[in-house]
Amino acid sequence: QSRKYRKPLPFKINPFLLENNQVSDSHPFARAYNARILKEIADINYKLIEADRTGELNAEIIKATLNPSGANNSDNNFFHFVNEIIKHRSETGYSANTIRQYISQRKKLEDWKPVIKFSEININLVTEYQKHLRKINQPGGAWSSEKFFCLMIQIAIKKGLLKHNPYEEINRIKPNHKLPRYLTDNELSQLTDFIYQIGDPLTKKIGAYFILATCIGLRISDQLKFNFTEHIREGRIAIKTTKAKVPVYLKISPAFHDNCCSFSQ
Repeated sequence: QSRKYRKPLPFKINPFLLENNQVSDSHPFARAYNARILKEIADINYKLIEADRTGELNAEIIKATLNPSGANNSDNNFFHFVNEIIKHRSETGYSANTIRQYISQRKKLEDWKPVIKFSEININLVTEYQKHLRKINQPGGAWSSEKFFCLMIQIAIKKGLLKHNPYEEINRIKPNHKLPRYLTDNELSQLTDFIYQIGDPLTKKIGAYFILATCIGLRISDQLKFNFTEHIREGRIAIKTTKAKVPVYLKISPAFHDNCCSFSQ
């Protein structure tokens, strides 16, 4: 049933570099590509929820979508409760981006432990999940996943399904607030001059994308779909953003235009 919502991704990957719908870390753009893949999966799941709400899918189909493991969906199943919360929030004005995040985090939790009963939610369970997150995630991703699990537990407490939040007994994962490092204006100027002097077309094209990413401040999703032939017009970048769906016009320097805007895709 999800086929009607599928669409090709804007990049090609050697199938030998794919495993469980994720690109191998050996690929230079693995992190960006994997983020895009997870976003597309979350988008499809969200559209399935919306389709069910508007009558395009029946309750059995959406139940199978939200619970692919086939686990027993009794009232004692924590994921049944989580699915109801997600569905309710999708119907009461929560943003599509928030719902996509919920679905993605629910799947991550379910991949780790396909069935969780309310009686199993204790300090041992949340500690083991924390260890799992630290092992597979960057600090920011682990923090988001733990925050989602804690939120669902808090909602369950308010509804009388749990009496205590075990996260109150442990040290939570903290978000990653490392100070970012930036190129100085002088360093960027030297690097740009070097890129302009590169003779090999492919290497110079990669350098042009670096300058583009450094100077224009577009999201990674917009940078991934950027096309020199299509999105450079009369000395300006003209592109419709992926998230907000609004056109953006950015002036580029004559030097960048003369040296880096003649590439064919």
